[in-house]
Amino acid sequence: RAMRAVFNGITVSFFTPNRSGEFAGRIIYLHPDNRVKGALLSLLGSTSQLLLTFQAGLVALLFYLPLFLEMETQVLFFWRVLIVLIIVLLSIGWWKLPRLVKWIDAMNIRSAWKEKVHVWDLCSNGDLLFVWSMSFFRYVVFTLQQLLLYKMLGFHPPVLEMAGLSALSFMLITAIPSIALGELGIRGSVNLAIFGFAGALSSSILLVTFSIWCINLAFPAIMGA
Repeated sequence: RAMRAVFNGITVSFFTPNRSGEFAGRIIYLHPDNRVKGALLSLLGSTSQLLLTFQAGLVALLFYLPLFLEMETQVLFFWRVLIVLIIVLLSIGWWKLPRLVKWIDAMNIRSAWKEKVHVWDLCSNGDLLFVWSMSFFRYVVFTLQQLLLYKMLGFHPPVLEMAGLSALSFMLITAIPSIALGELGIRGSVNLAIFGFAGALSSSILLVTFSIWCINLAFPAIMGA
């Protein structure tokens, strides 16, 4: 039942901007009284994956920034400090997300959803760390998929270089608004720019992009439907 909910979420997300509607498909199987709570808890998981995507992408940007853009040492130092600051603020912001309950309580609003937000009170720091760890494991799977597919097609960069290029790719794809149906073109354009810079053939890049899109989005969406 839980697996069906996950696949249904992917199906619904297929038609919403940046897969934002994934939670709607997941909560279908919950009791009506628990659907708002389920959506709020699902939000923590989705934002955890989003946080990790930007954390990894920004860390990769620290190292690849001087390769993509020519700039003076002082300017490069400024951008690196800014990037580190953004990483820290994003991490703290997500970690404090469940604490928004106190701010919502302070609002003079009477609504049923206001009480349901207290489901976040059940989330301890250990729970948040576990959710983030699962997001990290999922992220590693995506990275390994790209690494293996490129190796199969004859592109053999070092593992750390592939991890960095993948991190930049995932971050840019996530940052560009799109729906899954049109995301394939965006993925292809971004990957051509990033992996093409590293020396991969255009045909290999497009084949890997299409394969990963099918494995992680198209096929699960069909199963959910």
